[in-house]
Amino acid sequence: ATAFDGYYILGKNIEAAGVAKGQMNAVGSYMSIEANEIAEKGEKMGLTGTFDGNGYAIKDITLAGGGGLFGYVNGGLVKNLAVTGVKFGNVSQTGILAAYMHEALVENVYVELAQYSTRKNVDGVLFVDSVGSTYHNVLVVAPQYTASTRKGYGSLSAWCNEKANGYVANTYSNVYVISKTVLCNRVDESYKVDAENQTGAKYTLTGVKRFNTASEAGTVSHGYWTISGGAITWTKPND
Repeated sequence: ATAFDGYYILGKNIEAAGVAKGQMNAVGSYMSIEANEIAEKGEKMGLTGTFDGNGYAIKDITLAGGGGLFGYVNGGLVKNLAVTGVKFGNVSQTGILAAYMHEALVENVYVELAQYSTRKNVDGVLFVDSVGSTYHNVLVVAPQYTASTRKGYGSLSAWCNEKANGYVANTYSNVYVISKTVLCNRVDESYKVDAENQTGAKYTLTGVKRFNTASEAGTVSHGYWTISGGAITWTKPND
């Protein structure tokens, strides 16, 4: 598979309505390799470089193939990016950024999901699974998840193997989720993972706060994105 090891930067907003993004060909068989296996196999695949949104946004994209925008983020960096109005098609193993995040760095990112997969199978909003990655100044907005046929789902991820199986933990700081759905859950509810300010889950993630609505969150500002008065805004600094 191919590794994207360059420095990619957006020069303007991308209006993606009507353009369906399918599975990235270069990702190949990402569905057969879990994040923790990448390092063991020495795979150099997926985003290994930097994707810099430069304060711009990708708007109203429909993810019609598995894997999200990048498939894998494998040691790569995604920063200064908003992805709004996202819809999942009839897909599985999909998060907005990627299926799997391995030793990745995500900072100053805002993602907004408008529609979960019509397939109702393995729905994670930001990613499906993540191992040993760092998330800083991240905002995730998602509707309430109402049904699933099997496996996992959540307003952050579909799996949370760092808790369930003792994989290398991720690091979270200033991560906010606006959703009525827990961060991660198995369909059989064998475990639930939620934010540090929530109760009733088996596990919690330090550094993540979840609120049912933006109004509940109060006023929070982290450079590119701001929550205030129940409204969420994305602003490129120094514009």
